[in-house]
Amino acid sequence: MTEIIHDSRLPLLLFGAGGHAKSVLGVLADTAGWSVRGLLDDRREMTGRKVMDLPVLGTADALPELLQSGTQHIFAAIGDNTAREDCARRLAAMGFVFPMIVHPTALVMARARIGAGCLVHAFSITGPEAIIGAQTIIGAQAAIGHESIIGAAVHIGAGSLLGGNAQVGDGAFLGMRTVVVPGVKIGRHARIAAGSVVSRDLPDGAVAAGSPARVVSRRESSDDLP
Repeated sequence: MTEIIHDSRLPLLLFGAGGHAKSVLGVLADTAGWSVRGLLDDRREMTGRKVMDLPVLGTADALPELLQSGTQHIFAAIGDNTAREDCARRLAAMGFVFPMIVHPTALVMARARIGAGCLVHAFSITGPEAIIGAQTIIGAQAAIGHESIIGAAVHIGAGSLLGGNAQVGDGAFLGMRTVVVPGVKIGRHARIAAGSVVSRDLPDGAVAAGSPARVVSRRESSDDLP
């Protein structure tokens, strides 16, 4: 007699078939509850290829049919912060739902809140009462201090350490092993070089590096910010 096995995992799509998609799939490989149906990508030449043995099903044109077939969960697997946020906005307007994907070794402490579409990598720590905005990436072994507020579509690089009550604005990028002193505020769409120590507030659009981090350039106008 043939045994019928029912897959209780929820179907999930990934939008994006580049390097960051591989990171997402790596976390999902260790995470229960999801069955990835395939990937989509706006680059037509990717259709029919495979990424880590999963098919690229097509471009955004294929999304309505996939949604109608019952796959309502999707993940914006795009590394660039602005592009990821734009993609998520487009997908949400179509009616898709974004899960948060948290590696089982990540520690999320009491009353911390993780937004929809976030990717939380292995061995990271999110402190008590910290708030992580939607579509944010928390790198492996990063630590977010208590009551910190991280905006939407932020990338916290692997090994970064943020003290308690730190604030990071929407769309900011913190390179690997960035250190942020407790209580410091980093503006929207700021970019912090890997290994920097941020010991004072940084404005919107700042590009900073060093220990202590100093602003090395800055967008001239707020109109330049996404």
